Amino acid sequence: MFGQVDDGVIASLKAMGAPPEVIEEWEAKRSPPPADFGIHEDNWAVFMMFSQNLSSQWDLGVGFGGVIHIGIPIPRIESLFNIKKIPTEQQETLLEEIQLMERSALAVLNKVKG
Repeated sequence: MFGQVDDGVIASLKAMGAPPEVIEEWEAKRSPPPADFGIHEDNWAVFMMFSQNLSSQWDLGVGFGGVIHIGIPIPRIESLFNIKKIPTEQQETLLEEIQLMERSALAVLNKVKG
């Protein structure tokens, strides 16, 4: 199974008229709520850039195994730097931090759940 089983999945099953035993089966697979976490203030700017501006910029691959996240192409990150008018001397450090977050996110996004 790929993705998360949350209230939306359960609601969709109910809306489609799934039998009660199917709904119960999927409710048993419900994902736990995400744990709260903190972000150090030194990382706040890059976190916001990553989560608000780059979260929709992933390249995806689709195959018989499902969808996999490939990464965020550097030209899209560079475009964001230009749009946000990030000073050139800050771009290399920000790129490294974004790529670190990207690698961490890829490990989670591409993890097969089952």
